[in-house]
Amino acid sequence: MMKGFAHDGPLARALLNVAYVVAVSVSVVACAIPYVLFEQLVGWQPTHLAVVVGVVSMLPLGPALFAALSTSRALLQERGSPGTAFRRFWRAFASGTTSLGWYWGLVALLALLMAYNVILTENTAVVVAGAVLLAVIAIVLAVALSCAVATGVSGRPSALLVVAGRSVASRPHVALAWLMLIAVAYAATLIPLVGPSLAFFTPAFAAAGILIVNTTFGFDELVRRYAAAPVVE
Repeated sequence: MMKGFAHDGPLARALLNVAYVVAVSVSVVACAIPYVLFEQLVGWQPTHLAVVVGVVSMLPLGPALFAALSTSRALLQERGSPGTAFRRFWRAFASGTTSLGWYWGLVALLALLMAYNVILTENTAVVVAGAVLLAVIAIVLAVALSCAVATGVSGRPSALLVVAGRSVASRPHVALAWLMLIAVAYAATLIPLVGPSLAFFTPAFAAAGILIVNTTFGFDELVRRYAAAPVVE
């Protein structure tokens, strides 16, 4: 019985893993602070400054997604505590910024254009529907690219996009599961009273859930197979 309370026992490992989850989630929340401040202090307004600041405030979210997936992978694959969560997260954040910076920049440009369409035009019904669809596609590709790069896949941006797109097209149910996990994690933070506390857990749980879905349905293996296949120019 006393072994369960040892410094390397099951209870200690469980507590370390919980601390790891909290550290990853807190890091993700820190990356969302610029956008939260924008929403609280400025908000989306029909002005050039508001649109630009709003898009810029979302830039850390892309690398944060990559870092959450990378650090959660370590939690799932390694026994016990997989190391210092904060250090791993911010190293992965820097890696995701450099390796997928082209994609985050592309998404920011598209978000800027769509924000102008939604806020500065009168055709809101059609434009908003297009913006939502574009956002869903951008999120799915962001997850697919992050998973691919995190598993060691590399190449030119166009080749990575092809690999990500083919993989998602071959496993559309996996993409739907990603969206569901992200939506549930976000919705949980909006629950009155307990939502802010859940924010210290849900980002890491959502990232771990995405990785479990990938493993269950063979998404990572599919990505590596497509990446290894020769690309016809």
